[in-house]
Parts: sequence; C-alpha cells; structure tokens
Amino acid sequence: MKKSTNFLSFILVITIVAASFNTNAAIVAPDTNPICKTWNLSAETVLGIDQAPEASMVGDKLIINEDNTISVKFMGIESTGTYILVGDNTWLSITLADGKALRLKVVSVSATTLTVDYVNSVSEHRIFVFTAL
Repeated sequence: MKKSTNFLSFILVITIVAASFNTNAAIVAPDTNPICKTWNLSAETVLGIDQAPEASMVGDKLIINEDNTISVKFMGIESTGTYILVGDNTWLSITLADGKALRLKVVSVSATTLTVDYVNSVSEHRIFVFTAL
C-alpha cells in the first residue's frame, strides 16, 4: 500500500510540475527571429578591404520572412525561394525558385545589421554587410 501511495504522489508531483511548465510557456511571447527582416546591402569586404558595394550590387537586398520564404536581389538579379538556418543558425541555406542554391555564413546579426560571408565561384570570400530598413 505504501509503495502505491508513493508512486501516486510521485505522479501527482510530475503532473503539477508539467502543468506549471505548460502554463508558463503560454504566458511567454514567442521570440521572433532577428534575421527575419528586409536587409539592404550597405558594404562589403573583399580580400580584407572594406568598400562600398560594387555598381552591379547597388540596391541588392534580402527579404527574409518567418515562413521560410525569401526574396533575393543579388548582383542586380531578383529571385524568390526558400531558406533554412542550419548549424545552430550559423548558415543561411537558400534554394531559389530556379533551383539554384546559395549558402551564406552568418557572421553576425543584430537588430540593425546582418553580416554574412559568401564564397563565390572562384573561392573568393566576400563579406557582405546588410542594414535593416
């Protein structure tokens, strides 16, 4: 009898603790992902040199939505697609509507700045700095 009473007490404590966690979870507002914004290209670093974006890249931007869709204007070409964040949010893996893939390493993200590392077709690293609208 004592064993069943202890077991029932244990179940009751677990139920109360679980209900407490569920109640607290409902009160806390869901976090929005700070990467989900409209980002305009504002600067780039090529071979360690900070500079304004190339003429072909002026007006380039990323529109990253919370539903994992993305609009990209890169090198003046606009496209849409989907994205996922992988590797503990350190990689932005993009699949465009035409099937092309783009992978950006997230160097840093804040409320107003997104810095990514992009490796082009000749293995040249380019660091792009975007600012939020």
